[in-house]
Amino acid sequence: MPSPDFAKTSTNDSAQTLASNEAQPPNRRPSDGTWVQSNEESERSRLLSARRDHPPANVPGYEIQRCLGEGAYGSVWLAMELGTGKLVAIKFYTQRRGLDWSLLNREVEKLAVLYTCRNIVGLIDVGWDADPPHYVMEYLENGSLANLLAHGPVSVHEAVRLGRDVLKGLVQAHGSGILHCDLKPANILLDKNNEARLADFGQSRLSYEQHHALGTLFYMAPEQADVNAIPGAGWDVYAWGAVLYQALTGQPPHRTPETENLLADSQAAESRLETYRQILNSGIKPRNHWRVRGVDRRLAEIIDRCLETDPGQRYPNAQAVLGALEARERHLANRPWLMLGIVGPVVLLLAIGSLARYAMSAAVRSAQENLLDRALESDVVTVKILARSIERELEDRTGELRKVAEDSRLNQAIHNEATLPWEQRTRLRAVLGEWKKLVDEDREQQGLDVDTSWFVTDARGKQIYRDPYNTETVDREWRDRDYFHGKGREYAHGQIPADVGPIQKPHISMAYKSDADGFYRIAITVPIYSATRDQVIGVLGRSISLPKILAAYKPQLQADAGEKQQIERTIALFDRHSPNDGRHSEAARAEEAVSHQPGRPRFELLDHPWLTEERLLQQREEPLEVDAHHAKQLAKLQELVHAKKSEQPSGELSEFDQSANYTDPVGQIDKDAYGGVWLAAFWPVAHTDWIAVVQERQSTAQHPVVEMEHRLSRYMYFGLLICCGLIGALWYFIFRVLSDRERAANA
Repeated sequence: MPSPDFAKTSTNDSAQTLASNEAQPPNRRPSDGTWVQSNEESERSRLLSARRDHPPANVPGYEIQRCLGEGAYGSVWLAMELGTGKLVAIKFYTQRRGLDWSLLNREVEKLAVLYTCRNIVGLIDVGWDADPPHYVMEYLENGSLANLLAHGPVSVHEAVRLGRDVLKGLVQAHGSGILHCDLKPANILLDKNNEARLADFGQSRLSYEQHHALGTLFYMAPEQADVNAIPGAGWDVYAWGAVLYQALTGQPPHRTPETENLLADSQAAESRLETYRQILNSGIKPRNHWRVRGVDRRLAEIIDRCLETDPGQRYPNAQAVLGALEARERHLANRPWLMLGIVGPVVLLLAIGSLARYAMSAAVRSAQENLLDRALESDVVTVKILARSIERELEDRTGELRKVAEDSRLNQAIHNEATLPWEQRTRLRAVLGEWKKLVDEDREQQGLDVDTSWFVTDARGKQIYRDPYNTETVDREWRDRDYFHGKGREYAHGQIPADVGPIQKPHISMAYKSDADGFYRIAITVPIYSATRDQVIGVLGRSISLPKILAAYKPQLQADAGEKQQIERTIALFDRHSPNDGRHSEAARAEEAVSHQPGRPRFELLDHPWLTEERLLQQREEPLEVDAHHAKQLAKLQELVHAKKSEQPSGELSEFDQSANYTDPVGQIDKDAYGGVWLAAFWPVAHTDWIAVVQERQSTAQHPVVEMEHRLSRYMYFGLLICCGLIGALWYFIFRVLSDRERAANA
């Protein structure tokens, strides 16, 4: 068996330049992985280099043009085939001394066997009987892969393409029973189409041979770096992985300044091989190819398996590697379809889900609008009934007072006792007491509230009767009160006009706040005429607390002590007033002056479920009012109704008699119970400046639709989840089958 030094210098240097247009110098740095020649061989190479001007011999049928390069045992010349004009490379073996002809003959024999392979440099002619011996091979214009990689790594696509070409050559060689045993970038040549061709079979072995063959450092499998190793196809698999790794990263695996120094420190061949094996077996597995942009997981795993230091974990031969590479290419080709199969259903589900969601939202909006319209229509009907009920209540009470005022006994009692002290007004007290008792009993039998008080004033406004008796009011003059003069305002004491006199017809006074309980009250008054009906001799009235008027219509709201109750539907009463009615606050007048809107309509809250005696006593001085927007709306509604336009179709009033975004003024104080947005319907109470309001929470009115939306959403999401689950299960089984097939193909 020849020594390692001899094997490398006698075959690699000559064969690698045989089919390339660049001359490779015989001396190389140890870092490139090639063994160093001896001084004697270097001197012979120097002498041979001096004879490049003249070819060693003429070859019949060829015109030799120039020298491409020289090695230790010969030179390579570019020639043209005379018959075809084809360029070829001719290798002359001019130095026969010390040459192992069996090693040189091996390369020619292997090339002769593989001459039909497209991915192996083709052998054209052999002249062993000539002097000097020579053989003719293809001339490849683009040089070696080593030259290409000297400029840096290539793209992933280009690296895989070149690697596939090399694999095809290896498959052809392995199929012919030939192992290359020295695969590296310098032994891979590129033709004019930049397709890779295998060259330099000087170290090749037949698959059944037992003779060892050394390769090149950093491309050799670890088991190959042993002079007692038996050649195997796994050597070429490892070398192919190293070549592809270098094509992607720029350096072969494990090659670093540290490893090069370790190898350089080992002078003997055996020591160097031992160091190399230790570097591969104990070093960190190469991972730089995983970081290259564009390298997919399958390609990286193929390289990893080729570079396995354990031959049992490596691909068994080049055909298995080519199969894995083709499987990867099929996977990449199918990936758009696979992605379409994954993304397509997902996009379809999203589209269907979005469309369903849009349709559901549109249906919910429509249902909400219809529900709000129906709720508002119901509220409008309810508030009209409420307003007319209050009107009838006031009319009934007024009618009762008119009957009392027409009693001749009352007329006579006022005429006789008006100027007497209270204790002597016995007839007046008896007549009115009789009537009040009769009216109260009748109301109690009907389940209605009785009046707060009855009172009588004379023609000058002096109160001559009150039941229940009150020392603070009896015998005082109340000429300034609206219930006496009926002018819709209260006068300040000392500023009463001289022409102010008693009412001439029944009157419902403006609301006033009671000093006793803080509730708003009104007085229904009727004139008491003289026996001759020519003058008013007094005014008969009954005072009523507004909460009592609305008591029969208020919702019965029950709540546990200390808990806030969420009001769902309620009624309220507002009163319109102007800056001249005596109830306009200083703050309101200042606001009007700033806004330059003097006399703008204002509606003050008269009654509301929130208003209790305790809250009224603690209430702030400023009254609770409807916001400016709704105040204008209510004022317009009053104008339309008072102008008798209420008989027109209700649709013409719908802009003013309802609101879908009403804000309860009490919400300023109690946000938990009365904050938020309400639906509200409004209607004026005849013969007053009052507006009755029926309101309900917008959220409560929409609750059925909201529940329906939540239910439909749950069904939709559940359906989408089921579809996603079915698609996921289907694709799981598909990928499982594909993975099993791929593993079977790679086994």
